[in-house]
Amino acid sequence: MSAATDRSAWARVWRPAPALAIAIGACAVVLAAAVLVARERGRARERLPQVTGAIAIDGLDEPVEVQRDAGGVAHVLARSRRDAWRALGFVHAQDRLGQMLWLRAVALGRTAEWIGEDGLPSDRFARTVGFASLAAEATAALPKATRDVLDAYAEGATAGIARVRAGDAGLPASLDALGVARAALEDWTAADSVAVFKLLCWGAGPSIEAPAVLDGLTQRLGGVGARPFEPQDESLPAVTVPFTPPAAVPSTTGIVPGDESAPPAPAADAFVPRLLDGTAWVVSGAHTASGKPLLAADWQVALTAPALLHQAHLEAPGMRIAGALVPGVPVVWLGRSEALAWAVLPARAVTTGFFEETLRERSAGTLYHDGYAWRPAAERVEVLRVRERGGAFREQELRVRTTRHGPLVHELFSGEHAPLSLAWTGAVEGDGLTSLLALARAGDAAALREALRTHHEPVVSVAFADASGGGGFQVAGWLPRRVLPTSMQPVPARLRTYDWSVRIPFDELPARALAGSSRGWIAVADASLVASDGGAADAEWLWRTGARAARLDRLLGRFVARGRVDLRDLAKIQVDTVSASGPALIRSLDDLLRGAVLAPEEDEMLGVLRAWDGDLAPTSRGAAVYAVFVEEMTSALFADAMTPSLFARYSALPNGRIRGVMRGIVAAAARDGSAGARAEGEPRAAGWSEPERVRPLARRALRRTWARLAWQLGPSRDRWVWGRLQQARFAPFGAGALGGEGAGGFDVPRPLGGGEGALVGAVHDARFRVERGSTYRMAVDLAIDDEMLSSLVPGQIEANAPDRGQAAAIEAWIAGRASVLRTAPGLEDAAEDRVLVLEPAPR
Repeated sequence: MSAATDRSAWARVWRPAPALAIAIGACAVVLAAAVLVARERGRARERLPQVTGAIAIDGLDEPVEVQRDAGGVAHVLARSRRDAWRALGFVHAQDRLGQMLWLRAVALGRTAEWIGEDGLPSDRFARTVGFASLAAEATAALPKATRDVLDAYAEGATAGIARVRAGDAGLPASLDALGVARAALEDWTAADSVAVFKLLCWGAGPSIEAPAVLDGLTQRLGGVGARPFEPQDESLPAVTVPFTPPAAVPSTTGIVPGDESAPPAPAADAFVPRLLDGTAWVVSGAHTASGKPLLAADWQVALTAPALLHQAHLEAPGMRIAGALVPGVPVVWLGRSEALAWAVLPARAVTTGFFEETLRERSAGTLYHDGYAWRPAAERVEVLRVRERGGAFREQELRVRTTRHGPLVHELFSGEHAPLSLAWTGAVEGDGLTSLLALARAGDAAALREALRTHHEPVVSVAFADASGGGGFQVAGWLPRRVLPTSMQPVPARLRTYDWSVRIPFDELPARALAGSSRGWIAVADASLVASDGGAADAEWLWRTGARAARLDRLLGRFVARGRVDLRDLAKIQVDTVSASGPALIRSLDDLLRGAVLAPEEDEMLGVLRAWDGDLAPTSRGAAVYAVFVEEMTSALFADAMTPSLFARYSALPNGRIRGVMRGIVAAAARDGSAGARAEGEPRAAGWSEPERVRPLARRALRRTWARLAWQLGPSRDRWVWGRLQQARFAPFGAGALGGEGAGGFDVPRPLGGGEGALVGAVHDARFRVERGSTYRMAVDLAIDDEMLSSLVPGQIEANAPDRGQAAAIEAWIAGRASVLRTAPGLEDAAEDRVLVLEPAPR
């Protein structure tokens, strides 16, 4: 055999079969994937906070012990208050650095440095309002004690940032996915905390969109037709005034130009965390099993990973506090000390004013008329840095002009607008941090209320209780005394009647004491503050339907009548899924359609609604039909009359009440359309609630409900349940939402109960995507000085993938189970492998 023949034969013997080649290739792919997975897991471990051993950090006076309990909550045990605040800043940088830096970037108008063009609308908004300059001025004016807390906190946060810069700790996944360099991370300062605080204060009020949308409604519908949609306290709007809703949709309006079918663009303040809702209540010791007051509360915010709030416990001489904070700001918004518990909730007050200015452009600058004469507008130029592909930066200038009312903001809106200036209570000189920090030092209810006397921002409703039996609620903050109401719409800048001259005195703001309550409890929810408490009638408030407050009163009355109330009862109330407003709507619908010959689909849907018990449980078929009908009925009544784009923008306003207006219209139509509803000679209502208009729209909504359920969930009626429509998804927080894979988030849908009007707190959009939920809950018995019940989802730390602990926390939250947070010195469940000692760095 020749050499060539020999080689040929050898090749034939060793030539791999096609299947074998595929197998080898597949193994190579699997091996490469395994390497990548192992590498990513290693990077994920690097991002986890160090919880054992010792770390030396600058600024500490003495060692501080940080214990982690089974839920990952940091318990800071320090020998001085200043070291406790330093350690808290370090812990926040350990657990939530990506979140802190994102909030700072939003507040300072620097998000475009991370995400490019997508950040420009937010940056223009932040620079125009001037969070950074307002924070600098406010920081310089802070009392020394407050500044000391912020400086200590900033020292600890900076120590955590320095470890990331040096490579001793992992870069947050959200920043890594965006390609942010470690070396680019800047130190934290006291002014940064104040800027983030200013950002949160803005998020506790109306959005920048609200006045433009309400102005658009007035232009489209007229003053009478738009009146039901304006902010108001009443549970039912004035819907029976004579008015003819527009039948046709115009191609454009002054507020919403262009394609009416296109989805509305995000508002300029879309990156601002919204703090617009929450529920709290205090029960007198006369009705509790322990004989001491109970307090329960929640915050309803966007479902994000990580959550907006973070739990911590701080122990130092003369201080033992525990509760929920927003990383970046050392304020315990919901929490307790040894003898006092409190919940700081947004009061849903109107804290902005928009003024239509008269301008003249001159070569020397802009002039505006102040009502008496022409004045030059102040002007400054802000330089925005925009990140481009490849990591390079370009600069863009922003011209900000300011009148006596505030900055001109009309260019932040889409479309053409008259020149508008913005007045905001956060731009008025004052201090909100000192009063909120003082809550941690207040020893009883009287001291807490006194600390709130000088509170400036945000405008809050504070529920509180102490171990001696005191308690109640107090609205606090800088609210302008309004001579004329504005309904959040632009008013003439030259008419000084609308100017903000003085604040409403503290003693005139709504308040109630537990001792003066005839029922034995006080609730802070969505009820009218003016109607229930008197005073502050010349303030303006955001939409308040009263649905949750009514349900809460019924449940508390039921539990009190049954016997002594304990923490388990409060925990049950917090996860109540019954709709307070649903059954009333169904009764009105039934009255409206009584005697009508219905199509089969209409009859089927109405039959399901009649049998529904009002429970928005995930397994409820009636809840699914109800929720879809509400969306279809709301759209049927308003979408064409408003124009689809304006309807979408109004529906998207945080805490708007378009569904409440719909329920009021159906109720009014049912009253007017039923036999014997009107006295002889009484005129029939006209306008939105005219029965001849509402009845066919209700039937159409029932048919569309049937069709939507069949299309979305399939033909089987067994699948038509609420939990298949409303599902919890935890989107990445902040920059993580824009950072692509690896940026975080828990986008694994889980059936979620509750909805509008339910105490469990779930707010969804028209497509049933959950926009807000009660991601933090707490309950305190003032008879027990070293523990509280709490629930925080999805967990304490930033993570780029769901781990078992966080997945379990989500399941427990959905099921309504809470954990015990202990605050006694030393932790029974703190194992040696969860104790970290922070040591002073050599000086």
